[in-house]
Formats: sequence, structure tokens, C-alpha cells
Amino acid sequence: MRKFIILFILVGFSLIPVKTRCYSAATQLIVDQDVGLNPNNPDTNYNWSTLRYLWVGYPGWRDGNYESMFGFDVSSIVSQIGQGETLRINSMTFSAYHNSATNKPGNVEVALGNTDNWDDDVVTWNSSYGDHGQSIDSVYINGNPSWYQWYEWNVSSITPDELLDGYLTLYLFTQPEGETNWHNFEASEYGAHNEAYLTIDYDIVPDNTVPIPGAVWLLGSGLFGLVVARRKKRSV
Repeated sequence: MRKFIILFILVGFSLIPVKTRCYSAATQLIVDQDVGLNPNNPDTNYNWSTLRYLWVGYPGWRDGNYESMFGFDVSSIVSQIGQGETLRINSMTFSAYHNSATNKPGNVEVALGNTDNWDDDVVTWNSSYGDHGQSIDSVYINGNPSWYQWYEWNVSSITPDELLDGYLTLYLFTQPEGETNWHNFEASEYGAHNEAYLTIDYDIVPDNTVPIPGAVWLLGSGLFGLVVARRKKRSV
């Protein structure tokens, strides 16, 4: 009888719901800092207070393949992750406002920066050019008809681990180098409220979900086994 009481107590505890949190949200983060990298003056920082454009690509009338960097403070998301919880990214897109371009169309690539430790008031071409991974997404941008509109890159392949330090760095660039494919994207310093932004749809979920129905079945099968064994014992 004591065994039955213990088993009933265990079954009762197994039916008590485990309190777990699953939080879902979508947020838009305005760029924290941005800067263009100029190969013609490789040791000069181009984060002027009057900066209007971030240059991307090869202009044809100058040497080098210009790149631009964008930094996002994602600490507001990371700070929501509690003990025993993990971040899951459902989708993530990067958007930038395109001001002008050469008449020749081409692809503009986005890539994840290799480091988040940079300052747009200090960084130069020599210190940061090419300091990124392979292209994550590519967007085809036409010539003059493409002016003054937003473009969007899908960066959902970036893993949540890249956000856990509270910062995310992205690069815009063109390839192959040497082809005339020149674009201007609006800088945050310009103040026209067309700053680049990041849109993230995410979940915060428990690291491990306890399979409660499985526990009930396990204890139930054990209880059934004891009942059968007790009946056999009585019949002997």
C-alpha cells in the first residue's frame, strides 16, 4: 500500500506544470555608428559631423573599392535573456537608404564584421578594410532609377552567438573589385532621419524543455506494472 501512495504522490507532482518562459518580440534598432572607408586616404577617418554619404563600391574616377561599416547596439535584446534561457532568431534584416549611384548597376553585398571593437571617430581604411567574413546576402541595385529609396538585406543566417556580446557589426561592399559599381548610402550624421536600421524577430526560450507528458507515461507504466505484479502475487 505504501508503494501505491508514493507512486500516486509522484504522479501528482509530475502533473504540476513547470514554470518556463517563452518570450517573443520583434524590434527595430537604429544604427549606433557608421563610417565610410576611403582607400584614397587610407589613414584618414571619415566620420565628419557633416558627413552625408557612406560610400560603397568602385567609382571609376578614383582608385580602390570603398566599403562602409555599420554598428548596432543589441544589448537591449541580450539583457532580456535570463538564466537557463537562450536566444533564437527567427528573422533579421538590415536596411539602408540609397541616395545615388553610377549609371552602371550591380550587386551590393553585406557581411558580418570580424570584430565589434571599433569607434567611428577613429577607424580608417588601413585599420578596418576587409575585416569581415563572406557575403551573407546580395542585393542588385540599378543605376539612376535606384536613387532615394530603401534597400533590404536578409541577415537571418547570423547566429545568436554573434549578438551575445551586445554589439553587431555589418559591412556593405561590392565585388569583384575594380568594376564600376558605386553607391552612396545615407549616413546617420546627415540628420535626415534615414539612418540604417536592423529589424530582428526573435524568441527567448528555455535551454531545455522538460517533457512532462513523458514523465506521466513513465510513472503510469510503473504503477500499472506494480498492480499486475500484486495481482499475480495474490493468485499464487
